[in-house]
Amino acid sequence: MMFLVGQGQRVVAIGPTEQRHCPKCGTQTAFEPQLSYKFGQFDLLFGFVYDKRYQLACTQCNHG
Repeated sequence: MMFLVGQGQRVVAIGPTEQRHCPKCGTQTAFEPQLSYKFGQFDLLFGFVYDKRYQLACTQCNHG
């Protein structure tokens, strides 16, 4: 019998961008609201989500 176990991480855009000043880029850039989460999976039948976070990140350098 063989069991498949896996894990991963995804970042999903959840809204329109906003113009803000990015301290890392040093310019006025677009920031995108995102949902970042990690997930686990067991035998392709059962999955679960953990470490869910909402963030606002720069589209140029991904600094949030």
